[in-house]
Amino acid sequence: MYKTPEDFVDELWEDNQVLYKASQIQIKAFYDSKPDNDKLFNNFVRRMTNERMNMVEIAKAISASAYDTDPKELVSLSKQMLDEANHFRMVYDIIPHVSGKECDLGRDVPVELADLKTKGARIAERYDVENDPIALALYQSIVEGHASCNWQVMADTMEDPILSTTYAKIAADERFHAKLGKHSLAKMLDTEEKQEYARELAKKMRKDLYDINCGGNIPVEESRKMIEEYYGEDFIAGKGHTTVELKEIYS
Repeated sequence: MYKTPEDFVDELWEDNQVLYKASQIQIKAFYDSKPDNDKLFNNFVRRMTNERMNMVEIAKAISASAYDTDPKELVSLSKQMLDEANHFRMVYDIIPHVSGKECDLGRDVPVELADLKTKGARIAERYDVENDPIALALYQSIVEGHASCNWQVMADTMEDPILSTTYAKIAADERFHAKLGKHSLAKMLDTEEKQEYARELAKKMRKDLYDINCGGNIPVEESRKMIEEYYGEDFIAGKGHTTVELKEIYS
């Protein structure tokens, strides 16, 4: 059933919210579990590498853009690419502070790039965002929206003011990127066929994000139930993540 593009985008955004909340619970559980320095180092090298991957994927999309692309859209994408580069730098800079260990980019980044399961930027590769404008806008809206919630819960959880301030800045940038995606979707999704394509692709991206979030944090039973109740059993079928109840972490 066709909806106005604005109403359809609002519906897509609303359908993200249970995923975002469930992911925040799992991220908070990870940090509240008081991980040791090795786990913190690995966690932040992963996040740092993901920001670098985001930068590269947006650069590819800019390079592959059609000649008739609105210059304002290119400016927005270029701003996002620069933001991702700055996030890469910011996380790199705080790794010694948060873990007590130095990051060797030449050693650590290739190892993380070989990991195919715990990075949201893999979604950009998987759905070929550089050649599919709808996939790119969905990536910005859904994946960057997810990232904004994740960085915000870290900012709210961390007691260290350096970490909290850094994460809050990244979260704000990610919210801006999500708005760019929503704006682009509202301009593009003007037929029922396009909306149905976007709806199905959005479902796949959400499923991937939940799997990635479980792989990089602590899979929580309460989050799993939220996901299953809202999105259905098929959403988590075959994932195989062993969950723990929140009382096991906070007891």
